[in-house]
Parts: sequence; structure tokens; C-alpha cells
Amino acid sequence: MWLATDIVMARLLEVFARFLRLGFAAFGGPLAHLGYFEREFVERARWLDRDAFAEMVALCSVLPGPTSSQVGMLIGAKRAGPAGSLAAWLGFTAPSAVILGCVGTAMRIVFTPVSRARHAHALVTTPPYVSDRYLTTHHGAMTVLEGALVGVTMTALAVVLFAVVSLARGIIRSRFARVFVGVSFAAALAQIRYAPSYVWTVLLLGAAVGAAFAPSRAGKSTAALPTVARAYGVSALGLWLAALIFVPIFAKNGYLALFAQTFRAGSLVFGGGHVVLSFLVPVSNVGVQPRVFQMGYGIAQAMPGPLFSFASYFGATDDLVSNPCLAAAVATIGIFLPSAFVLPAALCLWNSVAGSTTAQRILGGLTVSVVGLLAATFVSLVRVDVARGARPMDVVAFAVAYALLARARWPSWAVVVAMSAGSALYAALPLLPALQIV
Repeated sequence: MWLATDIVMARLLEVFARFLRLGFAAFGGPLAHLGYFEREFVERARWLDRDAFAEMVALCSVLPGPTSSQVGMLIGAKRAGPAGSLAAWLGFTAPSAVILGCVGTAMRIVFTPVSRARHAHALVTTPPYVSDRYLTTHHGAMTVLEGALVGVTMTALAVVLFAVVSLARGIIRSRFARVFVGVSFAAALAQIRYAPSYVWTVLLLGAAVGAAFAPSRAGKSTAALPTVARAYGVSALGLWLAALIFVPIFAKNGYLALFAQTFRAGSLVFGGGHVVLSFLVPVSNVGVQPRVFQMGYGIAQAMPGPLFSFASYFGATDDLVSNPCLAAAVATIGIFLPSAFVLPAALCLWNSVAGSTTAQRILGGLTVSVVGLLAATFVSLVRVDVARGARPMDVVAFAVAYALLARARWPSWAVVVAMSAGSALYAALPLLPALQIV
């Protein structure tokens, strides 16, 4: 008994440690996070195979809420049970949530009415000159920071490509898969370009086409997903619906109003973290100033981990509650809590039908469409970089990052650190002569 307890605790700590490391290093948004997960848990840790990983991604991609966080919760649950799901969520979310909560608290202090007045007075009384050394140092710091961000961006791009290549090798085996991956790729590329909020519909297409045309997956294991008792799944669904309907009725103001808005966002958002913006816009009973909201959403783009952690900033900047730290915690729990209800309900439904031939064919179409979606995401990210004016050194940085991942087998967090440091150093080299000002 003691041995079993020790094994469970060791696995929980391992799950938390691995996800905490990714929480500091996984830049690039939800689909890039899936690339980090594939690299960490399929390639390195070997906690699950590519088919199991693709099945998890397919299921979570058609559910409301943060897709990458939900996949992480399933991986944690598969490795260490229900407590492993909590450990995975906490490790992956804590770094960005704490940072954004602290930034939000600082923004709230700066942008309160009294602070704004003092800030305006300081601007009036500031001397009309600044030293050349100050300007040079400030410009240099911004240039170095931009260089570091280039390294982080190129690493995220390399991680997505690595995930595409790895999953394609494991999943694209049949004639159906080779044909349909091209169809799903084209459909996903069009959705990303013209209707990014509905890109998840590509997976519904995969399910429909798979049910009609995919070869039978007889003999394939359906034990990839954690099992959930039927009573627990039904109860979770009932609690989620009850909270979604009744909490807003009693949420007039204060912490409960903040919880209600973030819970609604976590319950109804499809399509990843960027779509959550429309559900968190400031409302009358939540005191977040529009300008502060917009600034925070921009800051959140540069954070590792789930973009849904923006809720921590959102709560901390709410002027209608007294404690920004408590408000950040309430908002963060509110936006992620729906996944704790939705996932068990979805698992219960899926596991009840997973043994049928039709379900296996649907799964075959879903996993192929996941590969097409990731490939389209990679192409879309490349197109954005080209449109912004990619430089030759960006291409070099991408190639080095991919080589470190695919050839040298470096862990993702080490590649992020190395590439951001290297890009920052390269950006700083032309500035060295200017910094010799006396």
C-alpha cells in the first residue's frame, strides 16, 4: 500500500514538473501548445502513442473551452488519475496566470483615477530633455527584447512543424488518410483565413467524412482516453448546465459577477484563446476599463502557456472588487472550471460508443483532420511572418530551432531559452558601439 502511494505521488510530481516547465516555455498559442505536448509526452516521455494523442486532440478540439489545457488535463489524468489532471492544469497555467495577475494588479494601481491624475502631473513637470545615453539605452533594450521575441516565435513555428511531421508519420498510413489529409488541410487553411472562429468545424468535417469513407479500425485500442463512470459524467454535465444558467441570475456585482462572466466565457468559447476576447469585453457590473483591457490582451500574446490565463489579468484590473489578487484567482478559476465539467461528460459519452465500428471510423477521420489542421496552422503562421517582413535571420533561426528539436532532440524549453538568448545577442551586436557613449 505504501509502495502504491509512493508511485502515485511520484507520478503526480512528475506530471506537475513537466507541465510547469511547459508553462514557462510553451509560446505560440493553442495549436503550438499541442506541438509542445506532442514533443514532450509522445516523443520524449512516451506516456502515450501518436494515435492516442491525436484522439485526445480530436475530442478536445470540438469541445468549448481551452483546447490545449483540456488536452493537458487528459494527459495528466491518463498518467496519474484525476489528481493528475489537476496537477497538469496547475503546472501549465500557474506561470502565465501569476505573471498576468501581477501585471494586472500593477495596471490597476497605475490607472485608478488618482494615479492617472498623478501620472498626468508627472508628465507636465518632467524636464523637456532626456540624456542621449538614456535614449540609446532605451532603444537598445527594446531592440534586444524584439530580438528575443523573434527567437521565441521561430521556436514556436518549428514546434508546430515538428508536430505535423511526427503525427503525419504515425497517422497517414492508408489511402483514405493520404487523400483526406489534403482535403482537410485545404478546408482548414480556408477557415483560418476567412472564419478563424469556426476552424473547429474542420474536425466535424473529418468526423462526417470518416464515418462515410474511412476504413474500419477494427482491433484498434480505444483505451487512449481516461475512463469515467456514467453517473459521474451525467452529474458533471448537470452541474455545468446549472451553473451556466443560474449563476448569472444571482451575479449582480462584485466577485460573483466576475466569476459569472469568466465562467460563461470558458463554457461557450469555441476556437481557441483568441476568441475568448469577445466574451470578456468589459460589462457594466465588471469594472475593467476598455483601454486597460486592450493593453492587457496585447501583453497576454507574449506570455507562455494558455491564453485563457488572460482572465487573471482581467480579474486583477476589476475596479469594482477590493482585492485584485483574490479577483485574479476568481476569474482564473471561473474560466477554466467549465472544462472540469465538460471533459468528464464528453469522456462518458465517447467511451460509451467508442467500441462501435462507426465510432472507430469517425475517430479515423478526426485524427486525419487534426494533421490537416496543424499543417494549415503552420502555413498560416508562415504567411503571417512573411507578410510582416521576415528577414533572412528569421529563416536561419527557424532552421536552427527545428534542427535542435528534430535532430539534436533538445527538450522544447531548452530550445526556447537557447533561441531567445541567441536572437537577443544577435540583435544586440550592432548596438555595442553606440553604447560606449560617455
